[in-house]
Amino acid sequence: MCRRKTAESNIAYAVGTGLAKMQPTDDTVRMIWEEVVDSDRMCRYYGYLAQRLSRVSQVLAIGTVGATSGTVLTLLSRFPEWVPAVAAAAAAVASLTLVIGRYQDKAANSADIRRKLGEIGTDWKALWSDVYSRDDAELRAQWRSLVRRQATVIERAPSELPLSKSLARRSQQEADWYWAQRHAAS
Repeated sequence: MCRRKTAESNIAYAVGTGLAKMQPTDDTVRMIWEEVVDSDRMCRYYGYLAQRLSRVSQVLAIGTVGATSGTVLTLLSRFPEWVPAVAAAAAAVASLTLVIGRYQDKAANSADIRRKLGEIGTDWKALWSDVYSRDDAELRAQWRSLVRRQATVIERAPSELPLSKSLARRSQQEADWYWAQRHAAS
């Protein structure tokens, strides 16, 4: 018996369930693609930010030790009176900046965000790899879940961590380039 080709014949049926499985719409595919790239961008950003904050903390700590040592040495030697005062002031400023700036705490927080985003990024990549073999409704549900998880991870970051426009640009460019190359290869 010959069946007429209808819109229903273009719908794949889920294995064993008898429920209609809708292929993903272009909009769903685009939304997932944008979140995959954005997830990568954010993961890169918080990783770079953690590195930068750690370096700043190290430089300030070394500066504090150096200025304090310089103060002691200038007091023990014959230097003009202003030299120990400048060295002591530099040590005080570096110490105060280190404490007030909380760079180590911010670096640890940024590294933690990067780790959590990396875990979510793995889920985004898995969703992207299955995008053409899963049901549209299922893809959208998974998309919503991942967006919520991601928002929970970064919700306090803007108030607790500094924004670096240069790191944001670098992260965006690298993520765009990486995913354009990866997508072009597949």
